[in-house]
This record gives sequence, structure tokens and C-alpha cells, in this order.
Amino acid sequence: MGADDPVDIVAWSNGARASLDFALHHPERVRSVTAVEPAAWWLAGEEREDVRAFTEFFASVACRDLSEEDLIRFLVDVGVAPAQTPWRDLAGWPLWYSCRNALSWFTPESFATIRAGISDLAALDVPLLLFKGSSGAAHFADTVDVIAATVGGARAATLEGGHACHLQDAEGFVRQTLAHLAT
Repeated sequence: MGADDPVDIVAWSNGARASLDFALHHPERVRSVTAVEPAAWWLAGEEREDVRAFTEFFASVACRDLSEEDLIRFLVDVGVAPAQTPWRDLAGWPLWYSCRNALSWFTPESFATIRAGISDLAALDVPLLLFKGSSGAAHFADTVDVIAATVGGARAATLEGGHACHLQDAEGFVRQTLAHLAT
């Protein structure tokens, strides 16, 4: 494969949203996209309370250091686990906590740019496989359904788990992704 050959993109959350943006604007560079719960929650319907609350959460943590409480709220809101989870006892907690400030990317300006980047999803013309978790946040699952209905030929699949369903159901994720890449 050469540097100019189209690539297969496999991405999760905000990376999945960015991969859709890239594929829309550079289709000649993309052979396929596999997107796990793309962070484009507003597509599920901006009139919804859960969508408004999630948008407001990101606005509230924009450009600042996030607290443990902010991180826990995010993890609950995306469906990683329920609020009463003993978060600090989980094996992933030290890594999640160390990376928490990656969530402070949101500003009104960046949000407007991000929304515009994927505003024409119907024009996406690359093979697209979307995953949603069976127990994650409703707005992410509904976002996957909206994208699948908008993009011609897109396929949506459900994996066991929440927002990290590709990790929670790794076997199903790998099996379906390999089949997608083989087409």
C-alpha cells in the first residue's frame, strides 16, 4: 500500500465523528469507515432533553480542568456504567482520570465547525459500518440509527455493552469489522 492509497478507518466516539468528516471531505482517500458510536449526538434530535443535557455538559467543561465528578458524569451519561459504580476501584480509572481533560475540547466555535463538517452525511459515498452498544446512552444509539438511515448503503450493528461496546464485545466487533473490510 502506498502513501496515496485509500485507507480503511476504524474509529470510536469523537474519532468516529472526525472520520465521517474526513470521509465526506476526502472520499478519494478513504476506502471504508467503521465507526463506533460517533460523537454526533445532536443528530438524534436537538429537542430531546438528553441531547440538550449532553451538549450543556460539554459547554460546562469547555477549556478547563475537569474534576472527578465531571468525568464520572460523562461516563454515566455515555452509558459506561451506572452512577453508583465504584469508579475509583475500576481497573481503567487511573487511565480515564489521567485523560479526563481531553473532554474539554468543546467550545461554541468548535461545536459549530464540527456540526458543519458532517452536515451533509447523505453525500457520504464510502462503505460505512456503524456500531452501537446495547446498553449505552440512547442518544448515541439513536445517532447511529440516524446516520445509517441517512447514508446510502450504511449498515448498523449492535454490540453488547455501552459506549465502549467494541471493547466489551471485542469478538463481535472484530468479526463484523473484518467482514466489512473484506467487502
